Amino acid sequence: MPLGGIASHLRSGEVTRRAKLSAGSLYYHWMSQDEYIVDLVDYVLRCMSDERAAKAKEHAQDMFAATLEDDQPLPKAVRSIGNAAFAQLQADDSVFLQMALWSAHRDDPEIARRLKDMYSRVQSCWRAHVEQTVQAQGRKWRSPFDASAMTTALIALSEGLLLRSKVDPEAVPEYNHPDGNWTMMSTLSLALYHAMTTTADELDDVRDQD
Repeated sequence: MPLGGIASHLRSGEVTRRAKLSAGSLYYHWMSQDEYIVDLVDYVLRCMSDERAAKAKEHAQDMFAATLEDDQPLPKAVRSIGNAAFAQLQADDSVFLQMALWSAHRDDPEIARRLKDMYSRVQSCWRAHVEQTVQAQGRKWRSPFDASAMTTALIALSEGLLLRSKVDPEAVPEYNHPDGNWTMMSTLSLALYHAMTTTADELDDVRDQD
């Protein structure tokens, strides 16, 4: 079976019955059930990738636009966008499908390649806007970090917090603040931003100390 036997429980007869098609119509498009399963997995992952990439692009654009507004400083922008992005992620079951796929087929290089492609698409939507935000704030990257490192960390952080929030909600609380609530995701996102970037003055201070 292709892709480590994923979807091996599917039977062409059941597929065509539910789709209200004849068995011959399935084999008109695919030479075998194996070919159908490969295309099915690609389709599901592509849909997941398209949806997550679109959401990532929307939130990244909102964050960049918010940081350019005089009345919304960076912490407030990160809080509002981080909270919204995490809430949307919590309602997205595709993340758990992705986790289940990797858990069951972690030794399959084809599954790894497909998941890598999905992550690359999502990350590319964030990376450019993160870079623009850093520049708009007049900050520089601390060596050895860059926009790719930050977006990788943010994606991994969001998925880890999502899983923990589902099995142990009390471990992933919201923090009350006079300006509004902070989720753990938005709090750590802001901490990462300051840990991975610096100002020109801070860089000069480090050089002077050296």
